[in-house]
Amino acid sequence: MPPESVVGRPSIEHAVNLAWEHFRRLDVTSVRDKQRWLWKKRALLFPSLLVIVLLPIGKALLPALLGEAASAVWLQGLTWFCTAVAALLAFVHQLVGEDPNQRWIRTRAAAESLKSEVFRFLAAAAPYDKAQDDKAQDVTVFLSRVQQLLEPVSHFIPESLTDSELREGRPTCPATPASYLAERVEDQIRFFTRRAVEHDRDARRTRGWTWFLGGLVVLFGASAPFLAQYTSLDMWIPVLTLLSATLATQLYMGRNEFQAALYQGVSSQLAFLKTLWLVHGEGPGVSQSEFVARFEDELSKANGAWLSEWSRQPEAPSEKK
Repeated sequence: MPPESVVGRPSIEHAVNLAWEHFRRLDVTSVRDKQRWLWKKRALLFPSLLVIVLLPIGKALLPALLGEAASAVWLQGLTWFCTAVAALLAFVHQLVGEDPNQRWIRTRAAAESLKSEVFRFLAAAAPYDKAQDDKAQDVTVFLSRVQQLLEPVSHFIPESLTDSELREGRPTCPATPASYLAERVEDQIRFFTRRAVEHDRDARRTRGWTWFLGGLVVLFGASAPFLAQYTSLDMWIPVLTLLSATLATQLYMGRNEFQAALYQGVSSQLAFLKTLWLVHGEGPGVSQSEFVARFEDELSKANGAWLSEWSRQPEAPSEKK
């Protein structure tokens, strides 16, 4: 790690503050964009599910309550209403502008790259491990790289934050091996471990419901001749089929299984590198900056895999090769 007399210079601290403020704005903006994307998914999915569930119920109950003619009018009106709502939501989404999904991906990727650059700079890891006698040159290189990372998202309007929010989570300056381990390595291990568990839980829950509904489809299909004589349960076969397919599509598009596997692998690799750090320390031929570079390279590789997966337009599960 660089000595305190170097990292504590005002020019370096000002550069770190500037980069961290940009990171915080992108970080919060990405959260906002992800929430918009989730809202859009749910808003567009609800009318479809409404039609899938309500139409069979209406066909079974409305004729007895309102008569054949009136029930047909009500069913047609319900179908047109749900279709119109879905079309209106899609139209509003187009008016809003760029897909919030893509905005979220780009702001998150830029935020994580910027965060990694800050920690590399503070730890004097590559490419900031060469100019030992001229740290002003490192500051210039750092600010140039920050500008490059901000360029792809420069046209986005970020969230407005208070001064305390902008400083939230800012790494220790001057940096120390202990502060880097606590603020970067251990923080990321906890994050990836927690998120791996959450994504795995969501994937298993959705998969369980898909299997359950698929089992009901098979059961009702096998007993359809019998059910048709005594009950109207056979009408639910197409409904359950559509619900099962919808859940399977949501499972795939949510990428929970991919993210659970990715995050668990990153967590394990970071824990392994942390153990190497603690065992070897500043041993012969080993420097803290080299360990920092390995940590940040591992995180950059994980973020690259995440970005590549989310940037890819998902196919329907049946079309996946």
